[in-house]
Amino acid sequence: IFGASSGWMVEEFRALGVPFRNRGPRTDEYLRVVQYLWETPRPHSFSGRFVDFRDIKYEPAPVQRPKIPLWIGGNSRAAMERAVKMGDAWFPLHIGTDRLRRRVDSFDEACQSLGREQRPLLAMNTSVDFKIKDEGASSGLFGSVDRVMASLGEYSDAGLDYLVSDFPREGIPEFVESMETFAER
Repeated sequence: IFGASSGWMVEEFRALGVPFRNRGPRTDEYLRVVQYLWETPRPHSFSGRFVDFRDIKYEPAPVQRPKIPLWIGGNSRAAMERAVKMGDAWFPLHIGTDRLRRRVDSFDEACQSLGREQRPLLAMNTSVDFKIKDEGASSGLFGSVDRVMASLGEYSDAGLDYLVSDFPREGIPEFVESMETFAER
């Protein structure tokens, strides 16, 4: 799986000397270049707004055919539409189940309006923390084991295909304990 996102932190773009305001079109073109290199047996040149090369050799070619699955990250509408246009999955971060349901409706509408018959997979990253109380947690998997299990069902019912989770990093023992609890229950 190849994951890509246009980014959100202005300071990162400033550090690279790249205009933040062009990140969407730049990401689209970079993804077209990557797909061109993956899918063309003998790529030789590309000329675009941000990328320009001639007479190159690209090796090794990906083993996966016809291409490596492309997961597009980001919570914005632009990221979602990029996933519909170019991706195999849309990968937002830390969205609560209510918001996810609304976004799935928009996701399906975008697929229809952009002529995509089968919508990309829906994957999400969120945190799992059994020590945070349920009150006030707007997204993620927080609270008791039973609450986390119920939330997993709610995410699945909302249309989530894949969940990538992370655990608290207070220390190795807490990290391992959280992962073991999650795996066992």
